[in-house]
Amino acid sequence: GIQAVMAAMRGHLSCEKVQIQGCVALRNLTANDGPAEAVMKQGGVKAVVEAMEDCLSCNEVQIHGCGALWNLADKDALAAAAAVEILRTKGIKAVEQAMQGHLVIAEVQEQGCGALRRFSDNAALRVAVSLQRGIERVVEALGEHQWSENVQEQGCSALGSLSFDVSTRKRVLHAGGAAAVKEAALKGLISKSTADRVLKSFERP
Repeated sequence: GIQAVMAAMRGHLSCEKVQIQGCVALRNLTANDGPAEAVMKQGGVKAVVEAMEDCLSCNEVQIHGCGALWNLADKDALAAAAAVEILRTKGIKAVEQAMQGHLVIAEVQEQGCGALRRFSDNAALRVAVSLQRGIERVVEALGEHQWSENVQEQGCSALGSLSFDVSTRKRVLHAGGAAAVKEAALKGLISKSTADRVLKSFERP
């Protein structure tokens, strides 16, 4: 069960194979509401972040770790509790480091952008993402993976979520976010609904 997975992860922090399998298991469990709540209550966010920190060079740990954090932030019923845990355990920093350390790995960038997008639906996390260079990581991902529809969709959506506040919107625009979204839309790499929504978010008063 969940306790066995996290006990294994805690007992073998330096073993990449254990951490990969642990993050895969937690990612799969957090795809559904019931197990996701149990993972939250049993310290799953901390377990994932520790795995990502201790296996920073392992792209598979980073992919599945970002995916698990994305799943937890994606559950409306858990969003507030997940935000507290993500802040407390430095989950934003873990995602930012994953993206910075694995820039050429498209799946890390897709999962990282997806996680930052969902984090940014929360006001406190949105500000923290902005302050911890999350915006820059997203723009870098869009530039590095210009023909990846998945990276472009998640990255542009993340910039839209990050543009909800005036202060974070200014950072998005300063980092070149508007140009990146317009280029993705011009190439047809993001859906029209995403392009329209994100570009409108840049124009909020």
